[in-house]
Amino acid sequence: MKIAFAGKGGSGKTTLSSLFIRHLAAARVPVIAIDADINQHLAAALGLDEHADSAPPAMGAQLPLIKEYLRGTNPRIASTETMIKTTPPGAGSPLLRVGDDNPVFDACARTIRLDDGEARLIATGPFTESDLGVACYHSKVGAVELCLNHLVDGRQEFIVVDMTAGSDSFASDMFTRFDMTFLVAEPTRKGSAVYRQYKEYARDFGVALRVVSNKVQGPDDLAFLRDEVGEDLLVTFGQSE
Repeated sequence: MKIAFAGKGGSGKTTLSSLFIRHLAAARVPVIAIDADINQHLAAALGLDEHADSAPPAMGAQLPLIKEYLRGTNPRIASTETMIKTTPPGAGSPLLRVGDDNPVFDACARTIRLDDGEARLIATGPFTESDLGVACYHSKVGAVELCLNHLVDGRQEFIVVDMTAGSDSFASDMFTRFDMTFLVAEPTRKGSAVYRQYKEYARDFGVALRVVSNKVQGPDDLAFLRDEVGEDLLVTFGQSE
């Protein structure tokens, strides 16, 4: 199952996605965690030292390798230069599977040992100095999109993606790649506005959307959420000091 965590910056998106990943790992469920946010904090949220040698390399920097492997022997793809992020698999194209070892995972993924299990972590990587002023972040996310197009998840296998904050999630078509999107929203007018914006954008694409509300402080917040979000409200989390 492919799961996305989206929401505005500061809503707790990365924290809640990391807790969900830990929950899956504790249940001994195979899980691949992907940090697709421009602010790369998922590794730290999973307990990895941001400066450790075990941190995953930037996936965006591995795009030539990814294209070469996923091209395989597909006769419809003349060269890796003709591959774009939406290029689908075809005859001769290798498929990525959650529990497999392959050149893409060898180059991009790192296994993180958690308290009660483990997860594979992949990160798009931050901007580099050479990107500034000449590239948008979605050039990095393209590597994730290409892999999602070729990734097969079986029963009780999960891919969990921490998306970039705000409506930037809709700047590429990656938001259509998921079985479920959890929108992390605070019980505020801004939070409900973000929900309505996501709902409007997602409606025409059949995106399954549920709201996970964070920083809920009492019955008034809960009543507000029920009025604003309705049946899309899945669960709430309290305010932690």
